[in-house]
Amino acid sequence: YELATGKNPLKSSDLSQALNLAVTHVPEPVIRINATIPKPLAAIIERMIAQAPDRRYPNCEQILEDLRKIHFPASVTTKEPESEPISLPVKQRRRFSSLAGVTTFVLAVAITVFAFRWTSTVSNQKDKILPPVTATPTAESISDQNSDVNPRPIPESMVAVPTAKPDSTVTGKVEKAPEPKTLPATPQFSDLTIIVYPWANVYLDSNFLGSTPLDSAIRVNPGQHQIRFRNPRFPAYDASLSVTGPRDTLVFRWTDIFGFVRLTVNPWANVYIDGAFIDATPLDRLLPLKAGDHHVILKNPDFPLWQKFIRLTAGDTVDLKVQLIG
Repeated sequence: YELATGKNPLKSSDLSQALNLAVTHVPEPVIRINATIPKPLAAIIERMIAQAPDRRYPNCEQILEDLRKIHFPASVTTKEPESEPISLPVKQRRRFSSLAGVTTFVLAVAITVFAFRWTSTVSNQKDKILPPVTATPTAESISDQNSDVNPRPIPESMVAVPTAKPDSTVTGKVEKAPEPKTLPATPQFSDLTIIVYPWANVYLDSNFLGSTPLDSAIRVNPGQHQIRFRNPRFPAYDASLSVTGPRDTLVFRWTDIFGFVRLTVNPWANVYIDGAFIDATPLDRLLPLKAGDHHVILKNPDFPLWQKFIRLTAGDTVDLKVQLIG
Protein backbone atom coordinates (compact mmCIF):
# COMPACT_ATOMS: atom_id res chain seq x y z
CA TYR A 1 0.00 0.00 0.00
CA GLU A 2 2.78 2.43 0.90
CA LEU A 3 4.73 1.65 -2.31
CA ALA A 4 1.62 2.36 -4.38
CA THR A 5 0.38 5.49 -2.57
CA GLY A 6 3.37 6.93 -0.68
CA LYS A 7 1.33 6.78 2.54
CA ASN A 8 1.57 4.44 5.53
CA PRO A 9 -2.04 3.57 6.49
CA LEU A 10 -0.98 2.55 10.03
CA LYS A 11 1.40 5.43 10.80
CA SER A 12 1.05 6.48 14.45
CA SER A 13 3.06 7.71 17.43
CA ASP A 14 2.94 4.48 19.43
CA LEU A 15 2.32 0.75 19.02
CA SER A 16 -1.09 0.65 20.70
CA GLN A 17 -2.46 3.31 18.34
CA ALA A 18 -1.07 1.44 15.34
CA LEU A 19 -2.78 -1.77 16.49
CA ASN A 20 -6.04 0.13 16.96
CA LEU A 21 -5.76 1.54 13.42
CA ALA A 22 -5.21 -1.96 12.05
CA VAL A 23 -8.52 -3.06 13.61
CA THR A 24 -10.73 -0.01 13.06
CA HIS A 25 -9.28 2.12 10.26
CA VAL A 26 -10.19 1.52 6.60
CA PRO A 27 -7.42 3.07 4.44
CA GLU A 28 -8.36 5.33 1.56
CA PRO A 29 -8.67 3.37 -1.70
CA VAL A 30 -5.38 3.12 -3.59
CA ILE A 31 -6.88 4.29 -6.87
CA ARG A 32 -8.06 7.59 -5.30
CA ILE A 33 -4.52 8.50 -4.21
CA ASN A 34 -2.66 7.20 -7.28
CA ALA A 35 -4.85 6.99 -10.39
CA THR A 36 -2.00 5.48 -12.45
CA ILE A 37 -2.04 2.21 -10.49
CA PRO A 38 -3.76 -0.60 -12.47
CA LYS A 39 -7.19 -1.33 -11.02
CA PRO A 40 -6.49 -5.09 -10.70
CA LEU A 41 -3.29 -4.31 -8.74
CA ALA A 42 -5.16 -1.84 -6.49
CA ALA A 43 -7.81 -4.50 -5.83
CA ILE A 44 -5.10 -7.02 -4.87
CA ILE A 45 -3.49 -4.56 -2.42
CA GLU A 46 -6.82 -3.71 -0.79
CA ARG A 47 -7.75 -7.37 -0.45
CA MET A 48 -4.38 -8.07 1.21
CA ILE A 49 -4.99 -5.38 3.89
CA ALA A 50 -8.70 -6.12 4.45
CA GLN A 51 -9.69 -6.08 8.14
CA ALA A 52 -11.80 -9.26 8.06
CA PRO A 53 -9.57 -12.35 7.77
CA ASP A 54 -12.07 -14.15 5.53
CA ARG A 55 -11.84 -11.26 3.02
CA ARG A 56 -8.04 -11.57 2.71
CA TYR A 57 -6.04 -14.02 0.62
CA PRO A 58 -5.69 -17.45 2.29
CA ASN A 59 -2.15 -17.95 0.98
CA CYS A 60 0.62 -16.38 -1.12
CA GLU A 61 -0.02 -18.69 -4.08
CA GLN A 62 -3.38 -17.00 -4.75
CA ILE A 63 -1.72 -13.56 -4.55
CA LEU A 64 0.83 -14.62 -7.17
CA GLU A 65 -1.93 -16.09 -9.33
CA ASP A 66 -3.84 -12.78 -9.36
CA LEU A 67 -0.64 -10.80 -9.98
CA ARG A 68 0.11 -12.91 -13.06
CA LYS A 69 -3.27 -11.90 -14.52
CA ILE A 70 -2.10 -8.28 -14.87
CA HIS A 71 -1.08 -8.26 -18.54
CA PHE A 72 0.68 -5.65 -20.65
CA PRO A 73 0.51 -5.29 -24.47
CA ALA A 74 3.11 -7.39 -26.29
CA SER A 75 4.12 -4.35 -28.37
CA VAL A 76 5.38 -2.47 -25.33
CA THR A 77 9.13 -2.92 -24.93
CA THR A 78 11.45 -1.37 -22.41
CA LYS A 79 15.20 -1.30 -21.97
CA GLU A 80 16.65 -1.31 -18.52
CA PRO A 81 19.20 1.49 -17.91
CA GLU A 82 22.82 0.46 -18.09
CA SER A 83 24.75 0.81 -14.88
CA GLU A 84 28.38 0.80 -13.92
CA PRO A 85 29.76 -2.38 -12.31
CA ILE A 86 29.37 -2.32 -8.53
CA SER A 87 32.49 -3.16 -6.55
CA LEU A 88 31.72 -4.67 -3.16
CA PRO A 89 34.01 -3.61 -0.27
CA VAL A 90 36.50 -6.21 0.92
CA LYS A 91 35.76 -5.71 4.60
CA GLN A 92 33.39 -8.30 6.05
CA ARG A 93 31.52 -5.82 8.21
CA ARG A 94 30.37 -3.79 5.16
CA ARG A 95 29.02 -6.77 3.19
CA PHE A 96 25.47 -6.40 4.51
CA SER A 97 25.19 -2.67 3.65
CA SER A 98 26.58 -3.28 0.14
CA LEU A 99 24.12 -6.13 -0.45
CA ALA A 100 21.30 -3.86 0.68
CA GLY A 101 22.45 -1.22 -1.80
CA VAL A 102 22.44 -3.72 -4.67
CA THR A 103 18.97 -4.93 -3.65
CA THR A 104 17.67 -1.34 -3.55
CA PHE A 105 19.10 -0.69 -7.02
CA VAL A 106 17.45 -3.79 -8.47
CA LEU A 107 14.10 -2.85 -6.90
CA ALA A 108 14.40 0.69 -8.29
CA VAL A 109 15.04 -0.66 -11.80
CA ALA A 110 12.06 -3.04 -11.51
CA ILE A 111 9.73 -0.27 -10.33
CA THR A 112 10.93 2.02 -13.15
CA VAL A 113 10.25 -0.66 -15.78
CA PHE A 114 6.79 -1.36 -14.28
CA ALA A 115 5.88 2.34 -14.25
CA PHE A 116 7.06 2.76 -17.86
CA ARG A 117 5.05 -0.24 -19.03
CA TRP A 118 1.94 0.92 -17.22
CA THR A 119 2.22 4.49 -18.57
CA SER A 120 2.60 3.10 -22.08
CA THR A 121 -0.41 0.84 -21.54
CA VAL A 122 -2.59 3.74 -20.36
CA SER A 123 -1.45 5.85 -23.30
CA ASN A 124 -2.25 3.05 -25.77
CA GLN A 125 -5.69 2.54 -24.27
CA LYS A 126 -6.83 6.16 -24.53
CA ASP A 127 -8.10 5.43 -28.03
CA LYS A 128 -9.39 1.97 -27.24
CA ILE A 129 -11.40 0.60 -30.14
CA LEU A 130 -13.42 2.28 -32.83
CA PRO A 131 -16.12 0.66 -34.92
CA PRO A 132 -15.01 -0.35 -38.41
CA VAL A 133 -15.31 2.58 -40.81
CA THR A 134 -14.76 2.20 -44.56
CA ALA A 135 -14.19 5.43 -46.49
CA THR A 136 -14.37 5.37 -50.32
CA PRO A 137 -13.16 8.74 -51.60
CA THR A 138 -14.70 10.17 -54.79
CA ALA A 139 -12.81 11.73 -57.65
CA GLU A 140 -13.89 15.22 -56.54
CA SER A 141 -12.67 14.71 -52.95
CA ILE A 142 -9.34 13.37 -54.19
CA SER A 143 -8.89 16.40 -56.40
CA ASP A 144 -9.75 18.78 -53.50
CA GLN A 145 -7.38 17.02 -51.12
CA ASN A 146 -4.54 17.08 -53.63
CA SER A 147 -5.03 20.79 -54.23
CA ASP A 148 -4.91 21.57 -50.49
CA VAL A 149 -1.95 19.39 -49.64
CA ASN A 150 0.17 19.82 -52.79
CA PRO A 151 -0.53 23.13 -54.64
CA ARG A 152 1.39 22.13 -57.79
CA PRO A 153 -0.04 23.12 -61.22
CA ILE A 154 -2.58 20.61 -62.51
CA PRO A 155 -1.20 18.60 -65.46
CA GLU A 156 -2.86 19.29 -68.79
CA SER A 157 -3.98 15.67 -68.92
CA MET A 158 -6.13 16.32 -65.84
CA VAL A 159 -7.86 19.41 -67.29
CA ALA A 160 -11.14 19.01 -69.15
CA VAL A 161 -11.27 21.08 -72.35
CA PRO A 162 -14.89 21.92 -73.35
CA THR A 163 -15.98 22.36 -76.96
CA ALA A 164 -17.52 25.52 -78.34
CA LYS A 165 -21.08 24.16 -78.12
CA PRO A 166 -22.96 25.14 -74.93
CA ASP A 167 -24.44 21.68 -74.44
CA SER A 168 -21.18 19.80 -74.89
CA THR A 169 -19.99 17.49 -72.13
CA VAL A 170 -16.80 17.88 -70.10
CA THR A 171 -14.47 14.91 -69.97
CA GLY A 172 -11.19 14.35 -68.18
CA LYS A 173 -8.87 11.76 -66.67
CA VAL A 174 -9.12 10.99 -62.96
CA GLU A 175 -6.46 9.21 -60.94
CA LYS A 176 -7.46 5.89 -59.43
CA ALA A 177 -8.67 6.24 -55.85
CA PRO A 178 -6.59 4.49 -53.16
CA GLU A 179 -7.89 1.31 -51.61
CA PRO A 180 -10.22 2.02 -48.64
CA LYS A 181 -8.73 1.38 -45.21
CA THR A 182 -10.59 -0.30 -42.39
CA LEU A 183 -9.91 0.53 -38.74
CA PRO A 184 -9.38 -2.32 -36.24
CA ALA A 185 -12.61 -4.14 -35.42
CA THR A 186 -14.19 -4.25 -31.98
CA PRO A 187 -13.19 -7.40 -30.04
CA GLN A 188 -15.77 -10.17 -30.07
CA PHE A 189 -15.62 -10.72 -26.30
CA SER A 190 -14.41 -8.90 -23.19
CA ASP A 191 -13.23 -10.44 -19.91
CA LEU A 192 -14.86 -8.47 -17.08
CA THR A 193 -13.47 -8.76 -13.53
CA ILE A 194 -15.94 -7.70 -10.80
CA ILE A 195 -14.75 -6.81 -7.28
CA VAL A 196 -17.19 -5.74 -4.54
CA TYR A 197 -16.47 -4.54 -0.98
CA PRO A 198 -17.49 -6.09 1.33
CA TRP A 199 -19.50 -8.49 -0.91
CA ALA A 200 -22.63 -8.76 -3.04
CA ASN A 201 -24.79 -11.00 -5.17
CA VAL A 202 -24.15 -9.87 -8.74
CA TYR A 203 -26.70 -9.76 -11.58
CA LEU A 204 -25.72 -8.80 -15.15
CA ASP A 205 -28.55 -8.10 -17.59
CA SER A 206 -30.94 -9.87 -15.11
CA ASN A 207 -28.74 -13.00 -15.06
CA PHE A 208 -27.38 -14.09 -11.67
CA LEU A 209 -23.58 -14.44 -11.85
CA GLY A 210 -22.91 -15.48 -8.25
CA SER A 211 -21.68 -14.01 -4.97
CA THR A 212 -18.37 -12.17 -4.75
CA PRO A 213 -15.58 -12.90 -4.74
CA LEU A 214 -16.25 -14.50 -8.14
CA ASP A 215 -13.99 -17.37 -9.13
CA SER A 216 -12.88 -15.77 -12.40
CA ALA A 217 -13.54 -13.00 -14.89
CA ILE A 218 -16.89 -12.97 -16.73
CA ARG A 219 -16.85 -13.14 -20.54
CA VAL A 220 -19.32 -10.63 -21.99
CA ASN A 221 -20.01 -8.90 -25.29
CA PRO A 222 -18.62 -5.34 -25.58
CA GLY A 223 -21.25 -2.62 -25.23
CA GLN A 224 -23.81 -1.40 -22.69
CA HIS A 225 -25.00 -3.66 -19.86
CA GLN A 226 -27.16 -3.36 -16.74
CA ILE A 227 -25.59 -4.53 -13.47
CA ARG A 228 -27.24 -5.01 -10.07
CA PHE A 229 -25.68 -5.58 -6.64
CA ARG A 230 -27.64 -7.04 -3.71
CA ASN A 231 -26.61 -7.32 -0.05
CA PRO A 232 -29.02 -7.78 2.89
CA ARG A 233 -27.49 -4.80 4.68
CA PHE A 234 -28.17 -2.37 1.80
CA PRO A 235 -30.88 -1.52 -0.71
CA ALA A 236 -30.31 -3.06 -4.13
CA TYR A 237 -28.08 -0.93 -6.34
CA ASP A 238 -28.49 -0.75 -10.14
CA ALA A 239 -26.15 0.89 -12.63
CA SER A 240 -25.33 1.04 -16.33
CA LEU A 241 -22.03 -0.51 -17.36
CA SER A 242 -20.05 0.20 -20.56
CA VAL A 243 -17.64 -2.55 -21.60
CA THR A 244 -15.16 -1.62 -24.35
CA GLY A 245 -11.73 -3.23 -24.02
CA PRO A 246 -10.68 -6.87 -24.21
CA ARG A 247 -10.23 -6.78 -20.42
CA ASP A 248 -12.09 -4.52 -17.97
CA THR A 249 -12.27 -4.38 -14.17
CA LEU A 250 -15.21 -3.06 -12.11
CA VAL A 251 -14.60 -2.20 -8.43
CA PHE A 252 -17.68 -1.36 -6.32
CA ARG A 253 -17.83 -0.30 -2.66
CA TRP A 254 -21.12 0.02 -0.82
CA THR A 255 -19.67 2.77 1.38
CA ASP A 256 -18.97 4.88 -1.72
CA ILE A 257 -22.74 5.08 -2.32
CA PHE A 258 -24.48 4.73 1.07
CA GLY A 259 -24.37 6.34 4.50
CA PHE A 260 -26.09 5.12 7.69
CA VAL A 261 -28.60 6.37 10.25
CA ARG A 262 -28.60 5.12 13.84
CA LEU A 263 -32.10 5.92 15.17
CA THR A 264 -33.21 5.78 18.83
CA VAL A 265 -36.76 6.84 19.76
CA ASN A 266 -38.40 7.09 23.18
CA PRO A 267 -40.93 5.61 23.69
CA TRP A 268 -41.38 4.28 20.10
CA ALA A 269 -42.47 5.31 16.60
CA ASN A 270 -43.17 4.14 13.07
CA VAL A 271 -40.32 5.33 10.85
CA TYR A 272 -40.90 6.88 7.41
CA ILE A 273 -38.02 8.06 5.20
CA ASP A 274 -38.74 10.06 2.04
CA GLY A 275 -42.40 9.08 2.35
CA ALA A 276 -41.79 5.30 2.52
CA PHE A 277 -42.48 3.23 5.64
CA ILE A 278 -39.27 1.60 6.90
CA ASP A 279 -40.00 -0.11 10.24
CA ALA A 280 -41.10 0.44 13.81
CA THR A 281 -38.63 1.19 16.59
CA PRO A 282 -36.72 -0.10 18.39
CA LEU A 283 -34.45 -0.88 15.42
CA ASP A 284 -31.76 -3.54 15.75
CA ARG A 285 -29.72 -2.29 12.80
CA LEU A 286 -28.36 0.79 11.08
CA LEU A 287 -30.50 2.22 8.29
CA PRO A 288 -28.51 2.46 5.01
CA LEU A 289 -29.44 5.40 2.78
CA LYS A 290 -27.89 6.84 -0.36
CA ALA A 291 -25.69 9.86 0.19
CA GLY A 292 -27.68 13.10 0.00
CA ASP A 293 -30.69 14.77 1.67
CA HIS A 294 -33.51 12.74 3.27
CA HIS A 295 -36.79 13.49 5.07
CA VAL A 296 -37.31 11.50 8.29
CA ILE A 297 -40.80 11.28 9.85
CA LEU A 298 -41.71 9.56 13.14
CA LYS A 299 -45.34 8.68 13.88
CA ASN A 300 -46.83 7.65 17.21
CA PRO A 301 -50.60 8.06 17.77
CA ASP A 302 -50.00 9.33 21.32
CA PHE A 303 -47.64 12.14 20.29
CA PRO A 304 -47.46 14.92 17.71
CA LEU A 305 -45.80 14.17 14.38
CA TRP A 306 -41.99 14.47 14.48
CA GLN A 307 -40.00 15.21 11.31
CA LYS A 308 -36.52 16.35 10.29
CA PHE A 309 -34.38 16.77 7.17
CA ILE A 310 -30.93 15.18 7.36
CA ARG A 311 -27.93 15.15 5.03
CA LEU A 312 -25.86 12.00 4.65
CA THR A 313 -22.31 11.62 3.37
CA ALA A 314 -21.22 8.32 1.81
CA GLY A 315 -19.57 6.08 4.39
CA ASP A 316 -20.65 8.22 7.40
CA THR A 317 -23.14 7.45 10.20
CA VAL A 318 -25.68 9.98 11.58
CA ASP A 319 -27.03 9.45 15.13
CA LEU A 320 -30.65 10.49 15.74
CA LYS A 321 -31.88 10.32 19.34
CA VAL A 322 -35.50 11.47 19.60
CA GLN A 323 -37.59 12.01 22.74
CA LEU A 324 -41.26 12.33 21.77
CA ILE A 325 -43.09 14.91 23.88
CA GLY A 326 -46.85 15.03 24.34
